[in-house]
Amino acid sequence: MTNPKESFSTPEVWLRILVQALLVIGLAVALLKITLAYSDKTLTLHHPEFLLPTFFLQGLVIALAATLWRRSLAIVSPLALERRQALAHVGIILVAKYVPGKLWGLVGRGLHARHLGITAGAITTATALEQLAIMSSAIMIMGAGLFHEHLPWLVPALAATILILCSTWKKSFDLLAKWAKGPLVRLLILIEQGSAHLCSKAFAGLCWLAFWQWILTSILLAEIVAATGATFSIDLVFALIIAAPAAIIAGFLVIFVPGGIGIREGVLVYYLEPVIGMEAAIMTAIVFRIVETLRDVVMGIWAAKMIRT
Repeated sequence: MTNPKESFSTPEVWLRILVQALLVIGLAVALLKITLAYSDKTLTLHHPEFLLPTFFLQGLVIALAATLWRRSLAIVSPLALERRQALAHVGIILVAKYVPGKLWGLVGRGLHARHLGITAGAITTATALEQLAIMSSAIMIMGAGLFHEHLPWLVPALAATILILCSTWKKSFDLLAKWAKGPLVRLLILIEQGSAHLCSKAFAGLCWLAFWQWILTSILLAEIVAATGATFSIDLVFALIIAAPAAIIAGFLVIFVPGGIGIREGVLVYYLEPVIGMEAAIMTAIVFRIVETLRDVVMGIWAAKMIRT
């Protein structure tokens, strides 16, 4: 009779090679896609010196995410994780956002990482929230452009609104968890009993993470647009309306690229460059990437701490 522990033994060598190859191929395709986006004839790159720093910045952010993820996994696992494995895990977690929770639960079991599978399954529920965050950011950019003269009092008003919302966070958190528990019980039926409650808490937490991402991204992008001195017009409004959903679609088209890294940024630059200029468009895309990646890192650390408790 097969020992239950043996069914979750360390993966075979070929499986480990496959996982690492997936990460390498994904990153290679991502870099290729970025290069193609920037070399498109319809997207004139007036300042090629921005290209190398963009690659460097993305690599630096991935390395930072791997380091923090390595520390967060140490909370729930007594085994030390090598840096190369941590990089692979970061790639896997980013890919997991575009994999159905049920399938990822099986993958997590196969890799002897049930906690990782649970976390990734919960992260997949953030897809719709991510879309809303991107759309909300675009709306906020338009608002900052149309009402940029009123920003000195709009920002404090926004801060006051946030404080009011945070005063009721516990009630909102419990309500979101209650709504999410039913669907997640059916979605994650293959994962051990009790994980549905964990994932319902994760879903509620993801709602708050999406909310804070929306606020942070909106403020940063508004500052960037204001700093570049771009002239706001109806053309910019239409460009932002088109860019947000186009970036979302581009992210879903490249399922096997970790997080669609670089693809959505290229789309944003493509639509924003003719209106606000290359410098402002690239800076906007870089900030978008940083905020999104930091959200993933915070999500991983928070989920690991929650699993421990």
